[in-house]
Amino acid sequence: MIKPQEVLLMGGYGRAGTEIARLLVEYSEYFITITGRNKQKAEITAITLNNRASAERCKGIALDITDSKALEKVLPEYDLLINCVPLPTNDKQVIRIICEAGVHYVDLIPGKSKRAQFEKYKSVIIQNNSICVLEAGWEPGLPAFLAQLGVQKLNDKAKNIEVHAVYREKEMPYTSIADIMEHADLTASFLEEGQWVRKSIIHNQNMQFPEPFGNVTGYPAELAELKSTAVDLGLRSLTFYHGGYNPICDLILFIWTALGLRNNEYLKSAGVNLFRWANNWFTKPPFGGIIKVKLKGNSKSLQITASTEDLYRATAIPVVAAVKQILDKTINDVGVHFMGSAAKPEEFEEEITRMGISIDIQQNNHVIT
Repeated sequence: MIKPQEVLLMGGYGRAGTEIARLLVEYSEYFITITGRNKQKAEITAITLNNRASAERCKGIALDITDSKALEKVLPEYDLLINCVPLPTNDKQVIRIICEAGVHYVDLIPGKSKRAQFEKYKSVIIQNNSICVLEAGWEPGLPAFLAQLGVQKLNDKAKNIEVHAVYREKEMPYTSIADIMEHADLTASFLEEGQWVRKSIIHNQNMQFPEPFGNVTGYPAELAELKSTAVDLGLRSLTFYHGGYNPICDLILFIWTALGLRNNEYLKSAGVNLFRWANNWFTKPPFGGIIKVKLKGNSKSLQITASTEDLYRATAIPVVAAVKQILDKTINDVGVHFMGSAAKPEEFEEEITRMGISIDIQQNNHVIT
């Protein structure tokens, strides 16, 4: 009898974690262990999912990611670890344990230092035949994947890629806002005529989305996965504009970043609570998200649009699709990867569409002068 594959879900009773667990139960046969500091919450989430599935597919345990000894003991029992929580200040030790455990790994939370640490252990990961997929989800995650999917469908050499994204969610949890404020910057790197240049918020652009979003002001933004994609594809230009927060949230984010407070742990809670207040009071419908990727080649152009009304489900869907491709060996390139470059485009598109993300593709001839 073949042993069922087992997934350890760190932060599994949080909002994103619960969605991931729910989708894993619905779209896979894996056994799932839901973890976090609170054993009762983990167990309640597991019981709820088991009742929904009418099967004993989940269990809940207490596991603190900062407890290195407990993590080291538990990890070898699993095929794959999904991490939905920020790594602690001793992340070097935690990452070492993850890399040496010989498990596959999928992470939702972006972080430059974390990527560097995983790259440091790349030889260990490869030796263990493990796959580490970083920055999975709706954003980051899907923009680079859509770019790769577009390149495959363009049937032409891609030269220019432009990404527009709108993200509007009311009652955002503390951790999501903290992540936004930590990674906010006043400038972003754009690729123009083969050269990387910095763009500030004064270089905003009007973005046109399908209704009900319509016109949205987009500000220059930066994703490491897109920069990596630009290099891999040999692009001439790459731009990424992001919008969606209300003007009060935008102002708070601007002041917070301009004053250099994003890494101030003492004021972090105050900043997050201020942003949350502004988001809850001033963010109005429609809610949800759209990512629009425009590609231009030598003689053709293509536009791919992904849309959702439920951003937490949409964050979970690419994660689950990546997990499935890793465990069924569709993704078989061991090492450290961004989700967008690791996923096999057509199969991944089919999977995320089946789980609820809408994908629209439009192609037409276009001559670049």
